[in-house]
Amino acid sequence: MGGCQQFHEQLHASYYLNGSRNDPETRLINKTCNGSNVPCFSISGNTTVISLASFSGAAVGNDTQPPFLSISSPAGTYSGSNISLSYSASDNVGLDKCWFSLNGGANVTPANCTNTTFIAASGSNALTLYANDTSGNSNSTSVSFTYSAPAASSGSSGGGGGGGSSSTASSSQFKKSWDVITSSVSANVSTGSLPIRFITLSVNSTARSASITISPEKTGPVPLENAYQYFSINTTNLNSVLRSEITFAVNKSWIEFNGYNKSKVALKRFDNGWMALPTQLTSENLTHLVYISTTTGFSYFAISGERDPLPVPVPNKTEEPERPACIQMIQPAIKDGVCINYPTPCDVPEGWTRVSECLPPAEEKEIERNISISMLTMILATILIIIFAIASYRLFFKKKMRRHHR
Repeated sequence: MGGCQQFHEQLHASYYLNGSRNDPETRLINKTCNGSNVPCFSISGNTTVISLASFSGAAVGNDTQPPFLSISSPAGTYSGSNISLSYSASDNVGLDKCWFSLNGGANVTPANCTNTTFIAASGSNALTLYANDTSGNSNSTSVSFTYSAPAASSGSSGGGGGGGSSSTASSSQFKKSWDVITSSVSANVSTGSLPIRFITLSVNSTARSASITISPEKTGPVPLENAYQYFSINTTNLNSVLRSEITFAVNKSWIEFNGYNKSKVALKRFDNGWMALPTQLTSENLTHLVYISTTTGFSYFAISGERDPLPVPVPNKTEEPERPACIQMIQPAIKDGVCINYPTPCDVPEGWTRVSECLPPAEEKEIERNISISMLTMILATILIIIFAIASYRLFFKKKMRRHHR
């Protein structure tokens, strides 16, 4: 957009120049407009005017209207698993982000809310499309459709050890057959549009024919948290699998949307529970990450992600002095004749004296009365002793004077 565009907001304006609402690229505008120094700002009374060279996607004032969503495809029944997602998304202020989930699985975020394609599971499927705007309002809509997988063909032709021909049942289910299998044979299996890119396997078999079938699944025997996609691998006429390398790819938008660590994406195999297989990131491009994993057996598999653990906060010891640990124990304390039961010894304020218990008022008065009587008795006894001493002294003095006159 060319020219100089302006918007007015007297109270508050929320906007971003680039990036997204959740991850904006900020820019400080600190120049006063002089007619040619865009971007800039000017203030007149209670109104602030911000001038930008280009502008798109604003949230100004009280926007409560959610985005508009409409899905035109998928709908009905499909014979192929590579399904097109066509939809319309718009907003009265500014559209922020779109994403969808197939059969309650991982969230996938098409760039710039564009149409895309995905792989459906055999049978009934449910897709939910979501969108939010730059003001934080969100909306969703759902559709149901069916993918009816064609019956797998089993044709094969002769070949040498590990050679032969392959046949694809559909773009969703892949099957490869060998006419002659000898021990420790390696074969590459390319799976087309599935997340699995290819499989290299070393097998042990004496059968004249063997096959491997790869199929996407809606879920596994037990649902797995943070799953990207489930699939199964089944074999016939293979005595054992010595080693198999599975290369698969995941969409970067799934990693970024869920906040997963790309180094912790793993392939897991179900064997009386989900077991993580050795998985390594091998390459990446603008849209996908490619991994390789190893297994010695086939069953249900799931690609899963993992977030980094949250850091444990370290207390700032400079904020306040350490206080001694106190257990929950009532601590009586008195001051100026007042006794209070505090929850713990640490709660006793400075200047108060800790005591063993706060006595009831009647007992306190009885103790005070007893103390008063004791003190009065001591005072009377002291006075009597003094009077007795004075009388004894006077009597002694009189007797002495009589002897002297004689």
